[in-house]
Amino acid sequence: MLELLGDPLTHLIRNSADHGIEAPAVRLTAGKAAEGLITLRAFHRSGRIVIEGSDDGAGIDPEVVRRKAIERGLISPDAQMSNEQLLMMIFEPGFSTQEQVSDLSGRGVEMDVVKQNVQQMNGTVSLESEKGRGTTVIIELPLTLAILEGLLVRVGNRTLVLPLLSVIETVPLRDGQIVRLAERGEVVVIRNESIPLLRLLRFLGLTAEKTYGENSAEENNSRRLAVIVEAGRRKVGLVVDELLGQQQVVVKSLERNLRRIDGLMGATILGDGCVAPIVDVTGLGALDLFSLQAPVISQFRRDHCGSAAKRRQRQPG
Repeated sequence: MLELLGDPLTHLIRNSADHGIEAPAVRLTAGKAAEGLITLRAFHRSGRIVIEGSDDGAGIDPEVVRRKAIERGLISPDAQMSNEQLLMMIFEPGFSTQEQVSDLSGRGVEMDVVKQNVQQMNGTVSLESEKGRGTTVIIELPLTLAILEGLLVRVGNRTLVLPLLSVIETVPLRDGQIVRLAERGEVVVIRNESIPLLRLLRFLGLTAEKTYGENSAEENNSRRLAVIVEAGRRKVGLVVDELLGQQQVVVKSLERNLRRIDGLMGATILGDGCVAPIVDVTGLGALDLFSLQAPVISQFRRDHCGSAAKRRQRQPG
């Protein structure tokens, strides 16, 4: 971890000092102290290590980012993007809002390197900025890269693992609790709190398991559960078909043999030899997956181990 974090943290501090903090005269004109402040802090939250680097400088103007992204051909001129999505363009390879690059900000170490190094550790990086007030870069890393306590769930004909430290509660889903917001997705109302729902079945591009042949589709829907998890700074409801139990699992990297898939931190091999993907809860929360028009992935449609129901029948107890 220390080797991979060295360059990103150094670059974040240099970038804040060079591009974030304004000249003393500019700061005084804006009603700030002549000296700028760069803060680096680390703490533990929901089973993850959080490292925040912030400055009280000029911040990032989303419109400047949009203009630069259009100039580089990264987005179309009519693209509809939120300020959060525009700010994340900073992490694209070679992207910069500065006309000139100085030695202080670290030549050759772009913000995309920061993101790549963090992703190698199954972590996530996000950015918050307010024009004229400053910028904060948030790095979240798993507490352990090898072993974690997982909650095994069935989604369609697959078994998935959710990090137990991120799980808040599990609630049964009823149609009256689900509110559909046109094309923006679905939310579930729990104790007067609206929580966005993500149907893992659709995210993975799976089809519903036809285990309960005598039951209707409505009865199958009534069996579904929402696992409420803490994804970064907000709650998200993950729709699953069944809870299979709790288990300590060893995290295996997907990138060494396949490729990185956003929303998955890796996979593990279960006791019966089947491979179960491990969901990156924080990564899912950062992705724009809640719209009904969001794309899906289809890497898990083939299941060489048989259905989850058949595997349960082979397991003792």
